[in-house]
Amino acid sequence: MKKYHITLNPSVYKKLEGIFSYIAAESPKSALAVLDEIEKQIISLESMPERFALVPENITYKNYQVRHFFCKKSFRVIYAINKNEVRVIDVRHAAQSFLSENDVE
Repeated sequence: MKKYHITLNPSVYKKLEGIFSYIAAESPKSALAVLDEIEKQIISLESMPERFALVPENITYKNYQVRHFFCKKSFRVIYAINKNEVRVIDVRHAAQSFLSENDVE
């Protein structure tokens, strides 16, 4: 089975820190559980990243189709596949507005 290399845009690290801080204000244990689950799901993209749907925004990232999945029903992980690489381009709360071309680096 083909394995993909996973990379995260620098802005994703800041978003994950923000998610952690927001949840940890109420429950540090829950914050760790949410981040662990997001990390686990991102790592699962090493194999068969095409299994998730294309984003409804119908945008591209550096000429590659953009896909997404939901984690814990509240967080949306947005990524693009390029040959042997999966690049995570955004992690956002599911209630946030749709992604725009300006939101991706």
